Amino acid sequence: MQNNAFMQVWQTVLRAAPEIAQSVLEAFLPTGLADIVQVEQATNLTRARANRALEHMVSAKLIAQYPALQRPDQRGKPSAFYLLTADGAEVLQGLGHLKATACNLNGETQMLHGLAMTDMHIAARKAGIEIATDRELDFNSRNLRPDHLVTLSDRNKLIFEVEQVAGKDSLRRVVKSLQNKQDFFSSKTHPDILPEVRMILQVQRGAKWDKTINTWVTALGVVAERSGGNLAFRLFVIPRREFLDAPDWEETRKLLWREITPMQQRVQPMEIQAVQTSQLMYGSQRENHVVLMAVYQELIENLKTSELYPVANAEFFEIMRLIYSGSYNDGLSPLEQAVLPHASIYLLGTYLKMRELVVHLNKTMHSGKGSMRWNPTTIMHRMQSVVHTFLWHHGWRSDGALYVYTTVSDWQSHSIHQFQVRVHIRSAEIMMADGDLVVPTRDEVKRTEEALAWVLQALFVYGPELGLGKVEFW
Repeated sequence: MQNNAFMQVWQTVLRAAPEIAQSVLEAFLPTGLADIVQVEQATNLTRARANRALEHMVSAKLIAQYPALQRPDQRGKPSAFYLLTADGAEVLQGLGHLKATACNLNGETQMLHGLAMTDMHIAARKAGIEIATDRELDFNSRNLRPDHLVTLSDRNKLIFEVEQVAGKDSLRRVVKSLQNKQDFFSSKTHPDILPEVRMILQVQRGAKWDKTINTWVTALGVVAERSGGNLAFRLFVIPRREFLDAPDWEETRKLLWREITPMQQRVQPMEIQAVQTSQLMYGSQRENHVVLMAVYQELIENLKTSELYPVANAEFFEIMRLIYSGSYNDGLSPLEQAVLPHASIYLLGTYLKMRELVVHLNKTMHSGKGSMRWNPTTIMHRMQSVVHTFLWHHGWRSDGALYVYTTVSDWQSHSIHQFQVRVHIRSAEIMMADGDLVVPTRDEVKRTEEALAWVLQALFVYGPELGLGKVEFW
């Protein structure tokens, strides 16, 4: 926006909403997004006056309106929210806020995270607390970017982070976040920042809360194991609603914070011989191994036993997503997303050995070796038999609510494999653990289908790397 245009647009908004326009636009400074309730809280305006100012700013393209998002812990009907545009950021810069930037958040998860950060910033300001939101802290040629850094009455500082529900497929991200904090506090670069992190979780206490806490406990155990058991900071967590009902900003905690402590690893890491891990990984094999061992420990502790058959457990799907996310997630660099899926191959190979599945799969895959006449029908039958073996040892069948089948591509297909394994989860409820009250979303189901399909396809594509040998027809 040119300077003259900037003046014209801003003057138009000022005429339409005198005295309140600037305060409303400044409500977007902390994170670049806010809903109508947050604008009311930040400006002390009535709903009608705040709405009027927002409507004029949407018309002037200083902000953009988005449909309402249901918060995971929200009470009542959600409100539409607004994002600061590049033009709006330029207006704020012209008003003296030189660091104002447009909101570049994408996707529901990022939006919900940003809204929760806005909640925290407004609550601190209303309490007269000095707070820095989304600012970098340098240490050892690196940086930590906490959601909030709060200055206490004694001038010491505390880090507050906002988080949402997390499962086993989030472990790598959680471990990375905690490791960065471990390195930061170990550096002692900022002695005025207390060695403690307070996490505001957008989840109510219940099954999803417990699941998320278990994920953080597991991740902190990984970081502790890599640090020789010496953590440089403490981690506390509380639900967002409980915190906002009575904000607790001081060093002495007053609310019902829960301290997260590392899970003691009870399963000893195994020696992986058939998979050449040094060739499959780029230096994170130990992290992947410890993460998978921790998840496997939870699986065998929660798994119901049967004298005759394995019993299915929803934890199965989380482990499939964890294996898949090793090499297939948006957090990886373009190069990591382009090379062979080393991390996922390693995780799958480790898992097959822990579950003692290699012998069973080998027997099914190579039955009749050297004497079979392969054609599309016999190939698909053999692949389906291998799929059945894998699922049977986890307590699942392939023709129920979990529908898994093999298929062959036609000449117009863009698939890189002529023979494929397809997964269709007919009921999302099979992904729900005991105590879960919320059915997984369609996106979560789709991600799980992709993960399990990749794992089953990998048994054939990467057989030699997994210790299964090369199948004759591949």
